[in-house]
Amino acid sequence: TEKIKNLMSCLKMSRKIGIDLDGVVSDYQTYFLESLNERHKTHFKLEDWTEYNFTPIIRRHQFTKEDFWNLIKEHAEIGAWKYLSPIKGAIEGLKELKRQGHYIHIITHKLEPAKADTITWLSEHKIPYDSISFSDEKGKLCYLLGIDIMIEDSHKRAEDLANYGIETLLLDQPWNRNINLESPLIQKVKDWEEILEILK
Repeated sequence: TEKIKNLMSCLKMSRKIGIDLDGVVSDYQTYFLESLNERHKTHFKLEDWTEYNFTPIIRRHQFTKEDFWNLIKEHAEIGAWKYLSPIKGAIEGLKELKRQGHYIHIITHKLEPAKADTITWLSEHKIPYDSISFSDEKGKLCYLLGIDIMIEDSHKRAEDLANYGIETLLLDQPWNRNINLESPLIQKVKDWEEILEILK
């Protein structure tokens, strides 16, 4: 019957999609900079964050990487992840991917105190997902889980994913904008609208 044909077509097209959170779904980077600026009376904007590892900001001020990590640890301890804003188009995009029948597995690296807050944030924003892993070894994990495609904002992690044969959509952010990508498995996308266009 037509109903069975439609079901079979949906199953055939269904993918197992890995989703990063910070910089892809949740806007931790803006929260971080606002906190940094308030504490040190600086005026950094998101566009100043042109490398993933904070180096450009460190060069422009007397910061150390330890200062940055201490602030991240403090944010984890005070529950900052409950108060983040969503990335534009992310929630609607994830709802559309679920509507299309895709399996959504969130993979994000979090300090222990931030894990429960992350779950709370996902619930409060009614973000659909099927499962979640807290891990910094995304390439290996995606390979073991059979992830078909990953949505990520770190070019370093995208390269690691490519080494495991995982296709990655690299969402445009200032820290990956000027990176030359060699792997054909990595594709840059400008926003969630483009992500949906590719995955439809």
